[in-house]
Amino acid sequence: MRKEFRFLIIGAIILLIIIIVWIGLIACYCFCGTEIINFKDIIKFSATIIISLIVAFIPFFIGSFNYLIEDDRMFKGLFSEFNAKYGSEINDLLNEIRNKPERKLDNDHDVNLTIDYFNLCAEEYLWKKKNRIPKEVWEAWKAGIEENLEIPQVGDLFLEEIKTDRRKKSYYGLDKEVFVNKAIIEEWRNKYSVNRNV
Repeated sequence: MRKEFRFLIIGAIILLIIIIVWIGLIACYCFCGTEIINFKDIIKFSATIIISLIVAFIPFFIGSFNYLIEDDRMFKGLFSEFNAKYGSEINDLLNEIRNKPERKLDNDHDVNLTIDYFNLCAEEYLWKKKNRIPKEVWEAWKAGIEENLEIPQVGDLFLEEIKTDRRKKSYYGLDKEVFVNKAIIEEWRNKYSVNRNV
């Protein structure tokens, strides 16, 4: 259940509790009080209070629903934007180097495209930290990111990218969120004679 729905339910429960307590107080006053009170006046007064409370909570409920709608609209926009940025060119490159471990990222276009992928991942992570990406969506994306970082060429470049603190900052802490299997990368480096100090 989304946390916003919990707030709506809690708000409704609080309203119900206030109404019950109010009715209980009136009943206690009527039956325990020293003055004789006209029951019709109590009902009118109680109805006025209850209606006032309900009317006071209406903007809260409407605002909460509008927030939910706007939150969904923002997520849909982000989701569409991220899918468009990922595109077939990045996907094709990742699939090609996944299937050809001997292929190095040795031209500027492939390196820049892979760095664009890292930037996209970092942007997704930033929006996740701002609670604009649902947890289950982020977990799926994170699994895909970690799978792609297991491609030795990609993981190697990512480790090179986060070597310095200044470069790390440009990824918003993504390096702390995802796992990079350094053993796979080291094995690949040794097998294909790639010399990098990470």
